[in-house]
Amino acid sequence: MERDTTKLWRLTKALNDEGNKGQKITLEEDGQTLTDKVAANAFAQAYATESSITIPPHLQKEFRKEEKERTTNGDVHESMQQDITIQELNAIKQLKKKKSPGPDNITNEMLQHLGSTALTKLLDIFNLSWREGQVSQCWKEARMIPVLKKGKNKSPHQPDKLRLQDHRAHHQPAPAVVPGI
Repeated sequence: MERDTTKLWRLTKALNDEGNKGQKITLEEDGQTLTDKVAANAFAQAYATESSITIPPHLQKEFRKEEKERTTNGDVHESMQQDITIQELNAIKQLKKKKSPGPDNITNEMLQHLGSTALTKLLDIFNLSWREGQVSQCWKEARMIPVLKKGKNKSPHQPDKLRLQDHRAHHQPAPAVVPGI
């Protein structure tokens, strides 16, 4: 696959039956050739079983206890109580271009071309999230797209690499804000 993401988008659109112009996407599983939605569903099924992580109850209890201690402990570093600045928000300009958007269909280029009014609104939203300690559910969602290496097995049961796409500036802490980095 080239550095250009055009082929990847063509593959994704073809799997979703979006303007595939007669091209067929196929997967081979147990000697059978799967196409279109059947291939996409087989692929999704394989990753669903791979990604089902269960945390033992005793660890869940320990995590909850640690989280409660963290939230009730008033010993918070000063920089963690300050609002995000416009200079820190300008880290958006350093996001890589030509990356696929998340479920919201907002690309890095769109974020980089926001005007001052939109940037101020975005900063207000980020600071509200920062102060409240809550992140919108839609910010936690991402699309997972498999990226197979050339010449490797195309079986959905043997993925070479997955890339989680939806890395926004809000998820990239600025070194000046987070102590110890």
